[in-house]
Amino acid sequence: MVLLSINNLTFAIPLRSHLPVDRRFCFVADGNDAGLDFYKAVVITDSQRYLEPNAIQIRQHEFEVLQQHDFDIKQNFVRFLTKYCKQMKRIQNNPSIPIPAWCRYSALQYFHKELGI
Repeated sequence: MVLLSINNLTFAIPLRSHLPVDRRFCFVADGNDAGLDFYKAVVITDSQRYLEPNAIQIRQHEFEVLQQHDFDIKQNFVRFLTKYCKQMKRIQNNPSIPIPAWCRYSALQYFHKELGI
């Protein structure tokens, strides 16, 4: 996973071997199949409890790609997060608006309190 700190919140974005078909909200790190899945990002509320201190090994070329694109990853995730929060607030203000699939399947739906939604 990649950890990002945004607006005093820590987000964990998982690395996945098989990214979803819709890759609008992903960062592809290995060909067309592996990378970061923004849909499954979570807010880490207690790093002592939820983050394991043991290092996990990933493929060297994936590590290098992630390091080279750390700025782009953060910018893309901030765009996703902003879009998600804006869409969910819009729906909250008008419940007749259907929830799009990309919001419905996001793990962020469990962190609305932390996100101020």
